[in-house]
Amino acid sequence: MRQTLLNIKLMELQQQFCQLTNQLALDQQTDKHEQLCHDFRLLADEYLRKEKSLNEKAQTSHSAAACALSAIQESYCQQCDKLLKQAASACLSDEKNAEMMALYAEFALDYAALAMDHARLAALKAIDMQMTIEEKEEVIK
Repeated sequence: MRQTLLNIKLMELQQQFCQLTNQLALDQQTDKHEQLCHDFRLLADEYLRKEKSLNEKAQTSHSAAACALSAIQESYCQQCDKLLKQAASACLSDEKNAEMMALYAEFALDYAALAMDHARLAALKAIDMQMTIEEKEEVIK
């Protein structure tokens, strides 16, 4: 059962990743600055909505680890939001500052990939624990 839930989450993650890569490709090709700014505001609103929803869901979870992860992630997101705002305000409009913002974005993507690795570690541990339970049940039979 646990593996089925993990498969569903993996499909959701794959869809989100495809959406991210497709949208980033479109964003890089656009010549409509106003549309890009509008999309940024929409995404920022959606991000906050998703973050709030996920935190609420984790807080009502029966898992103490999920609640703790939620608190850590909430703090992390707040710090990242603050850092992004500071970096964006410091990087007004010259080419060097635009390059610095691109470097920030590159590291943000690297850390997103690292978060996926962490999620895989958690999934592997969940599968390992489920297999251990099943093996013990087989021995009892």
